[in-house]
Amino acid sequence: MYRVASRLGLTAEINGRNAWRDRRNGEPAPNTGGWVTYFTPGVRASLSPKADLTVNMQIPIQEHLFDDQNEGVVVVGGLGFNLFR
Repeated sequence: MYRVASRLGLTAEINGRNAWRDRRNGEPAPNTGGWVTYFTPGVRASLSPKADLTVNMQIPIQEHLFDDQNEGVVVVGGLGFNLFR
């Protein structure tokens, strides 16, 4: 994390997802399965000594999906608590 202020930081990650093809009646189902690699920039804000808010944007940079699929940008947010901090 790159801290830009005392309670604010920037993050950058490379993430991936792989999914096997679904099966219907023993046959591979259409438009299922494949893999995607994402570039994931984000922001993390410290709300208190024990709570953080994180917002990430998953941007597909490489994909191999079966049949007629398309992966778009996904925004993910989370609220984390560390009870032992």
